Amino acid sequence: MKEAMFYTKAQEQAVNCHLCNHHCHIKLDKHGICGVRKNQDGTLWSLVYGKVITQHIDPIEKKPLYHFYPGTQSYSIATVGCNFRCTFCQNADISQSPREDRSIYGNTVAAESIVEQARKTGCASISYTYTEPTIFMEYALDVARLAHGVGIKNIFVSNGYMTEESLELKYNPNLRYYEAPHQLRANNGIFVIDDFGRQKVSPRVLLNRWMYPLETRQDFLCLNTGQQFAVPFDQLVIFATNLDPYGLADAAFLRRIRHKIFIGHVNVEQYLEIFRRVCENQKIEFDEEIVRSMMARHYFAASRPMSACHPRDIIENLLDRARFLKINPSLSPQLLDFACQSYFVKPKEVIDYDTVLGEEPRSLS
Repeated sequence: MKEAMFYTKAQEQAVNCHLCNHHCHIKLDKHGICGVRKNQDGTLWSLVYGKVITQHIDPIEKKPLYHFYPGTQSYSIATVGCNFRCTFCQNADISQSPREDRSIYGNTVAAESIVEQARKTGCASISYTYTEPTIFMEYALDVARLAHGVGIKNIFVSNGYMTEESLELKYNPNLRYYEAPHQLRANNGIFVIDDFGRQKVSPRVLLNRWMYPLETRQDFLCLNTGQQFAVPFDQLVIFATNLDPYGLADAAFLRRIRHKIFIGHVNVEQYLEIFRRVCENQKIEFDEEIVRSMMARHYFAASRPMSACHPRDIIENLLDRARFLKINPSLSPQLLDFACQSYFVKPKEVIDYDTVLGEEPRSLS
């Protein structure tokens, strides 16, 4: 354990956590929403410091980046816990375990060891990912400092549910030191804000705060005495969203994001190739005719666009059903059809879409 950052003490030995926008008020011997920050004797502790649940070497292309050190590998780490509870989370077994049974799993790994393993394996970067890295901020910061010192890039893949205060210097009167904001920790690396526009901090507040730094590559921070000083704003900031950009920012700000990459829907051949690769990864025999039949029923008939994430999600639904029924997963028409019925949102007029393959769904009329 390690004493947490971004918290203040309250009455009756309670504490207020300011790490993310939940702003948890944590009473004595209770946990925050993330399940990994606990109030013990009036002090907030990070229960996951150094408790690494997974370590993997991933190709950089697996990260939500574009043309950043292409062809290199990234040493990816995570602890258990998350401050969100997304129903579609593919890592729910590790992100939600602290909430569900208060279990803190993981191997104790020193920050120095993570950096050394990344260096030995020839990784050009370290990614803080899989769960939500904000909740293991203390550990991520220690690793990032060491990695920066030996020339290894840092990639912080976050849901962006941070507070406006976390974008500024935070003075800890108890320990008498300043805690650096997120963008300063990401210097010489990448700062990814995923699902941009869905955080409690409004897009305009965040964008207005960063308008000048994004253009000049220089930020200004303020001490608690009121004194301001300049620091480098030297990282690649990536905003990822599926919302309308013009609903998030005006043209004056959008021009400051120089490079914009639109990732649209896929065509039939691309969809089939993604489906084939997903089946190959899951050790399921791929049958193009069965998939095309499913596409005719659930895409073409419903005028539904094809997204690149659909094959992975549908196959995971299929695996869930096979596991529940205690049968071997296969790309059978029945299992695939049930997976699609479970995955896709039904048209408004349809009340009974879960029909046997070959039957038409009943409508309100």
